[in-house]
Amino acid sequence: MRHRVEKMETDRVNFVVEVAAATTAACEPDDEEEPEQLAARLAARLELAERNRETKANLVGKLKRPQEARETLNVEISGA
Repeated sequence: MRHRVEKMETDRVNFVVEVAAATTAACEPDDEEEPEQLAARLAARLELAERNRETKANLVGKLKRPQEARETLNVEISGA
């Protein structure tokens, strides 16, 4: 039982260290929050970034279609 408790304590320390490193890497303010709160905030930020990346990719794709159509029309006009 003692071994399990020690392992849980070690896991907690490792979690705190990883959250602190991720917080620093993301330039996220610490604000003296609990590690669980910081982790949740980082996870929400990551989720938002992923949604924004997907939205951007969709918009870029939509912009390419009219550009390709314009190029096709230019080729047709220059050939006419």
